[in-house]
Amino acid sequence: MRKQNNDWFLIIAFIIFAIVVVAVNTWNTVQVCKGQEVYWVNGTQFTCKFFKH
Repeated sequence: MRKQNNDWFLIIAFIIFAIVVVAVNTWNTVQVCKGQEVYWVNGTQFTCKFFKH
């Protein structure tokens, strides 16, 4: 019996998961920035100017 190579599947799953996390975080930031000029992440203040066009 030959061992199946599942490494590629794990890599693809991780990439998809990372993309989803980034997309959700970006969407949440855009929603917050609709109502205010700054947002906070773990006690650090960031500007919303990059999300306002």
